[in-house]
Amino acid sequence: MRKFKHIIQSLLVSIIAISFASCSETEQISDSNAINLLEKYPTTLTEADTNPSNARKWLFTPQDLYHINSFQFQFSDLNIQIDDAALGVGHTKDGAVWAIVVPDKTGALTSAQDTTPETIEHIWIRLHPGRINRLFPPENVKPPLDTDIYLLMKRIAQFKIPNSYHAGPRVMVPAPGAFVFDIDTNSLRRFFHVDEEKQKIDYADAFEELDLPDPVALDAIGARDIFDRVWKEFDASYAMFAIKPDVDWEALRREYSVNVEKVKTKEELLQRLSDMLGRLQDEHIWIKVDGMHISTFKRNVRTNGNPKAYPNYIDDFQPTDRSLQWGRTKDDIGFIAIHTWSDDSISAKVDQIVEDLKNTKAIIVDVRMNGGGGEPLAQQVAGRFVDKERVYAFSQYRNGPQHENLTRKYERSFQPTGEWQYDKPVIVLIGQRCMSSNEAFVKMMGECPNVTLMGEATRGSSGNPKMLDLPMGIQVSVPQWIDYRADGKPLEGNGVEPDVEFIVDGNEYGSETDSLLAAALNRLRTP
Repeated sequence: MRKFKHIIQSLLVSIIAISFASCSETEQISDSNAINLLEKYPTTLTEADTNPSNARKWLFTPQDLYHINSFQFQFSDLNIQIDDAALGVGHTKDGAVWAIVVPDKTGALTSAQDTTPETIEHIWIRLHPGRINRLFPPENVKPPLDTDIYLLMKRIAQFKIPNSYHAGPRVMVPAPGAFVFDIDTNSLRRFFHVDEEKQKIDYADAFEELDLPDPVALDAIGARDIFDRVWKEFDASYAMFAIKPDVDWEALRREYSVNVEKVKTKEELLQRLSDMLGRLQDEHIWIKVDGMHISTFKRNVRTNGNPKAYPNYIDDFQPTDRSLQWGRTKDDIGFIAIHTWSDDSISAKVDQIVEDLKNTKAIIVDVRMNGGGGEPLAQQVAGRFVDKERVYAFSQYRNGPQHENLTRKYERSFQPTGEWQYDKPVIVLIGQRCMSSNEAFVKMMGECPNVTLMGEATRGSSGNPKMLDLPMGIQVSVPQWIDYRADGKPLEGNGVEPDVEFIVDGNEYGSETDSLLAAALNRLRTP
């Protein structure tokens, strides 16, 4: 079929050449299918952005598949030569950030590690968005010949991105002259970091034996059974359908169950489940398998805190550990930074710190970097600042087969803890990285009469999930409740707003400044 197509194309070009007697017109016709990837994935970025707090969620769909006539890259001893190949492009709102090349037939790699050509199975490439045409010039890029390769490419990307100078599953942007070539060959996995500007190449031998795992076979009954069990569990117990009226769960079942019997591997099934569950846009839904955590949805958030700068503002600074830092200023303003609610010792440590800060005139509690953990720990700490038992949230659960079947709203409250309560002014610093049980803490502190919330609205994500155990070691988290603020508004998608909004101008993470912390100190010092 492909040979016949090439014959027809050649005849068409010949007829046009004879009719117009113009070589240039012939060249124009032959390039009519050329694709300019920089135009398709435009970018305004001209520098690197390797700040983990700015790491971007990437997107890759069947519409991001292409065919390339060839691919060559040569730098120092690294030499990559591929003929026809499938190309996949992963991208963000800022342009293309990675590419995958899978040879149609042959591809060869030579390097300082092995001068004998190794056969290339596939390549994962990290790149700057502005350099996509440097690797794949428009005249070499055509529409795809094979869209069935999409699931393989997505599996390659999910496997390799966490190992390639990124922030977990999210991507950072390298310098324009920097590339990563992560190559699976017929012998070993080869990992090269190339910096054209610095004229440097590094090789990581730690990846040599960590090649992409072989797919695990599934039978038709197994695929259908697992898919149905996941869909039915959410249909029966997921409470937040009630606050997501735009989600048509039955329509999603029809869309994603099409030909599920033809799914042959566990990896393909996991991808299908992840795509379907991602449509719920819930950060408390994830899949665990073989020790790997697969997120189904992540919001893009930014960081408005800078722990590196704490000592510049807190004179007597005590970096206790990675979970907790504290200190006081010369004019007796206390400072406590709590970075997690997953450390069981947090409550006892904060108790001691509050005792040490008893005679300060005010305290700043910084939870901007805290992504959650255990709500009971948060209750114990918040209890050192509250005057009496107070309601801070409500919980609601499913109690029937219909998505609208919900229990009444159950109060969640907290009460004073310790021998005494700190009743002088307190400012709690918050931002978009605050989520889950840490948002519960923010809600608690927001109910304290002496507390001011300052910064940006929190993430708006709480789930109280249970784990659904499935065959083949697959687990899926199923959120159990709708979490409401004390004012009755759902936390999901809304978060907790500050009493005093302060938007950080630009990215300060890793610098010497923390403008929100400085503003909070100034507020407490102003009569």
